[in-house]
Amino acid sequence: MTKDIMKINDSEYAKVLQQAVSEIQTARITIARQVNSTVNSAYWNIGKLLI
Repeated sequence: MTKDIMKINDSEYAKVLQQAVSEIQTARITIARQVNSTVNSAYWNIGKLLI
């Protein structure tokens, strides 16, 4: 069995790397918003319980 390794040049690598970084940043922002929303909802519900 032989493995064919595809080689890319530096500019292609930089482009793929930037796309990966962008995806990670987008995911982090989405997760942070979801966590914030969930925490706010939990505090809101606790406040309703206390009233």
